Amino acid sequence: MGDPARRLEPPGTADLVLKTGGVAVFSIRGYVNTALADDMLRRATRLLDEQPQIRGFVFDCDALESYTPGAPFRGVAWIRQNADRIVATAVVARLGSISAVVRAAALLVPSVQMLLAENRAEGIAMVARAIGGRPRVSTGPRLRVPGE
Repeated sequence: MGDPARRLEPPGTADLVLKTGGVAVFSIRGYVNTALADDMLRRATRLLDEQPQIRGFVFDCDALESYTPGAPFRGVAWIRQNADRIVATAVVARLGSISAVVRAAALLVPSVQMLLAENRAEGIAMVARAIGGRPRVSTGPRLRVPGE
């Protein structure tokens, strides 16, 4: 999580890797500091502005190693700020702390479906279904939603 020694490490990456059926997918890897989180969220805002058909996001954090305290909550604040344009957001996460942030976000932004996914394909399928689209990738095993 917020190990002070890691703050000296170069930031990881947050790349837009796919847009399909109203869903945009960001792949987040390595160490995420607040500058990287802010840059990714600026790109996501630009995407919403330029392509209003985007109604859902998948944040694939499976390769996330660590993050600066506060970086994940910038994402929650961004989702709250854009709740009128976002129907659903799925997060692929192996870090328990990120899963906890998703659960907290579901309480803080009840108008947006906040979902946890096992993998990117499942996340895309979950968000596509939430926004009324059809997934264009394999859905994998049974879908898992927080609170089930």
